[in-house]
Amino acid sequence: MAENREEVIVIDEDEVNNQNKNKKLTGIKRKSVNKNEIDINCPPLKSQKIRNNDNENGENNSNNNNEMNTENNESQTYLFDSEKNQGELKKGFLLVCNHDAMGITAFMGILIHYLNEKHGYVPEDENDVLFDVVNSGIKGLVLFLSKNLHTSSNDQTIVDKVINKKSLIKEFTPSVFVDNFFEKMQKPEEFLFNEECKHLYKIIPLDQICVASENVILDVARLLIEKEFPTENTTFAVICKIKNNEIINEKDLTIKVANIVDPKHKVDLTNPKTVILVEIIKSACGISIVSNYYHYKKYTCKFNIRDGQ
Repeated sequence: MAENREEVIVIDEDEVNNQNKNKKLTGIKRKSVNKNEIDINCPPLKSQKIRNNDNENGENNSNNNNEMNTENNESQTYLFDSEKNQGELKKGFLLVCNHDAMGITAFMGILIHYLNEKHGYVPEDENDVLFDVVNSGIKGLVLFLSKNLHTSSNDQTIVDKVINKKSLIKEFTPSVFVDNFFEKMQKPEEFLFNEECKHLYKIIPLDQICVASENVILDVARLLIEKEFPTENTTFAVICKIKNNEIINEKDLTIKVANIVDPKHKVDLTNPKTVILVEIIKSACGISIVSNYYHYKKYTCKFNIRDGQ
């Protein structure tokens, strides 16, 4: 990891275009920010300052941390678009695909089938989707992100449809879907997607997706642990994976997330009953708390199909 990082302020597209486009951010691929485009190739935060803490004294660090906290809390709503969404965090999936295009098509079919089966959701057409496909910029990795739904229509029918879709997304839990999917995968008589799964390697649930800033990640992890972590004594592990982000230290973040968990729960790195997944790709971070991560072979499709058949 680079020790010297210059101070960078990420700004809107018009201002970025006036700067040197060839200049690189430390650990993040430089790209102008299109406020209406969904893309995690853009730098970590709109209006986020990245500082080298090693070059600042303790007093400045304290002031900067307070400033960063304020910025991070505000910037959660600017992660993937320019419109505020009342502070709601995203949710979705990280796919590891053998073939991106075929994997996306296959997964979308599986997801719509589940939403229809469990929630009665029937898309009106091929463009009527609840999740956007986000360009990760990394071959083989595809991020599905819950859609921002809004309408300016005065038609009450259209308004009601948007409200119903928002409610469905709010109720939908990616980790529950993934567990249901792998459970059926091991029962050939109930599984309908053998062909589709040939294009999918892994399906990782992301119950909360936030900006890849350590303060924000820890805040979201704390809320998720308070809500979803088992109350009875259990063993657990934190699995943190970071791709194309040199700002966050994987080991440090793993320890800090683990320290949020009640000390009555014991760490078990061999066969934990509960796993806290932290997946960071560039400027996005997804977090989930799951109980079948190792039972379903780290959510690897081909291993579970083999077991089921």
